[in-house]
Amino acid sequence: MNRDECWDTVDVSTHSDTEAETKMDGDQFVCESFSDKLYVPKRSFRKYVKPWHVALCVAVIIIIIIIIATTATKKGNIANKDKQAAEYVSSGVIISDGYSLVRYDPKDKSTKRILRTDKIIGSFDLYKDTTFWSEPNASKIVSVNNENGDVAYKNAEVIFDNPRFKVQAMEVDHFTEKLYAIDKTTGTAIVIDLKTKQYGILLTDLKQPHDILLDATKGLMFILQPTESILRLNMDGTSLIELIRYSKYISAMTLDHKNKMIYWINDYNTILRSDYLGLNRAHIFKDQIFIISLTVSDDQLFWLWPSNGVHNATLWSCRIQTNDTTCQSHQIQSIGLANATSVKSLSHRGNFDVSNPCIRHKNICQHMCLLSSEFNAGRSCACHVGWESRSDPRSCQPVKEFLLYVLGSTVRGRILNFQKDTFTEVFFPTALNTKSLNKKGTVDFDYDPHNDVFYVSDDVHVYQMNLRHPSNQTILLTASSFHYIEDLAFDWLSMNLYYSNCSKFSNNTHFLHAMNVRETNKFKRTVRSFTYRDGFGLKGCPYGTVIDASEGNVFFSAEESFFRSIYRTTLNGTRLKMDSKNIDYVHQYRILAIDHEEKRFYWIHRSGLETRIRNVGFDGTDENYVHVMTVSNARTISVYKDWMFLSNDLSIWRGNKATGKDFQRVIPRSGSDLSEPVSAIKIVDLTLRAPDDKNSCGKNNGGCEQFCYASPKKTCGCVDDRNLRDNGHCY
Repeated sequence: MNRDECWDTVDVSTHSDTEAETKMDGDQFVCESFSDKLYVPKRSFRKYVKPWHVALCVAVIIIIIIIIATTATKKGNIANKDKQAAEYVSSGVIISDGYSLVRYDPKDKSTKRILRTDKIIGSFDLYKDTTFWSEPNASKIVSVNNENGDVAYKNAEVIFDNPRFKVQAMEVDHFTEKLYAIDKTTGTAIVIDLKTKQYGILLTDLKQPHDILLDATKGLMFILQPTESILRLNMDGTSLIELIRYSKYISAMTLDHKNKMIYWINDYNTILRSDYLGLNRAHIFKDQIFIISLTVSDDQLFWLWPSNGVHNATLWSCRIQTNDTTCQSHQIQSIGLANATSVKSLSHRGNFDVSNPCIRHKNICQHMCLLSSEFNAGRSCACHVGWESRSDPRSCQPVKEFLLYVLGSTVRGRILNFQKDTFTEVFFPTALNTKSLNKKGTVDFDYDPHNDVFYVSDDVHVYQMNLRHPSNQTILLTASSFHYIEDLAFDWLSMNLYYSNCSKFSNNTHFLHAMNVRETNKFKRTVRSFTYRDGFGLKGCPYGTVIDASEGNVFFSAEESFFRSIYRTTLNGTRLKMDSKNIDYVHQYRILAIDHEEKRFYWIHRSGLETRIRNVGFDGTDENYVHVMTVSNARTISVYKDWMFLSNDLSIWRGNKATGKDFQRVIPRSGSDLSEPVSAIKIVDLTLRAPDDKNSCGKNNGGCEQFCYASPKKTCGCVDDRNLRDNGHCY
């Protein structure tokens, strides 16, 4: 038997490779165990391995090789692209001429247009191969890829859009991929997360900020207030100091990131510098022409002359050194731009190797990780607008309570954590359009927190608008020609808005009106009317109105023949009674406040160098008073939990409601007084809401056709010229 025949005798389905082998016995092969042999005969190989098996294996191997090669090529391309992007944004300067951005390379004097658009470019910045920009005084920030070249504004990707924020300047933090922007009108700074497009309100109360700069390697931010100063603060908004102050005008600033110096222009023509501490100040250069913009790239200082109608805009440069205060080797750079308006350096944009604490502690913050000083671990966490930090500052929760107030002609909302100086705003500072305030010195307002509707009045109109969601201010009602609107108070259970309709003549009738804002028709009715000949003898119009919705009472003050008093009536106008008389106050003061927890109402009894506050239970008993020595000329009051809030013309204070002690100024917390008067203050508690099953007016207006009053017992009402049926309908 030959060797192949020996293999053929093995039943491969029942025998293993140890059951047979061959050996030579003379000229014959003898089948023996397989265990000692390595020989595999050709016939056996053909028997177990088919040709298509081999083809399949070869194909798989080829596919694997192709995948590996493709992946390696792709990674190489991506790495090369990132490297090119880093190199691109780390050299040269960018010049704006209004409708386009041009990159100028001072090494080879070359220029390259990277963006052309159909809208004027107001402010801009670059991040890798992307340009962010906005129109002058616009609410929208857009981004475009620089490879697109020409792009229409409407085709650019929208990064941010809010009509209550007007972009003055912007700067990108290349480490954390956040965009910082400022609004000159409202003095607000925001931070936008470029990955999620969510944002937080970093700061308010800046004084007409003009520019913002970042040094992410140090976690520092610089804000230019032209008529005031240059501020330095951490990029999370903390540790704000006035770095540079000048009594006239600071027109521009820039940073030398390499040497950690700041350059600025006094009076449009003098360039100065200092270090980041404001020390080692030096006069660098004084020009004869206005300088509109400047920047530092490597060891060169660039500044821009504007176009004057005869000559094009001119870019100048000189060499600078940290140990030399002179500007050497002045040169005119040929840029070929007739109307250049600003210049920005790219020299610091490619420094991605510096340690990034937000990367080291990835996902440590629920919302946003921001760079900060080294003393704060180099980073801190921040929350999006409408959210606030929990006790663990790394996590966030929706704002449930806040201080609502009107400052000048702007309405603002601040969280009640007064230890925080940043990310305290609940919504954007919102401008009010009040046309006439001849009859009163301040605006009247109230707020429906559950539907986010803000009601505000001037002499003639009552307006409504949203605060947490952008909307236009619209007219809700208008006073008649012989009356003016004096006050506002909102019943959040019955959805009725109360207001005083005051006669322009002292011997005519005044009205306390109510409007049902729940219904589309906005029904109005008279709650009470007051004339000089009434038994109560009200000469003045009801004023300082506040509502206790849970008990069903309306409190207000009014002038009588010889003194001023506080009254109450039910929500539907019945049971008018006097609660206190001989109140000493000035007409425009908001002297009343409700303590919902302890069911008491407070009022400012006297106000001057010493403020006296009285309070009494809803049943008229247990009257107390406290002296507040800290706050003079108090004009508005609000009570919440253990605290009493008072405001005078230029500040807001908080103290112990029971003792009148421990009052501290909370707005502003530091520095000088507010520059505009505080009209009124109100604490908004979003948790103060009755469940629908316990609110008798909550569903279908309580079955009432026009007016529903939820407490003290549900009743229906009709407009003045209609009568009420038993089924709640009017005829």
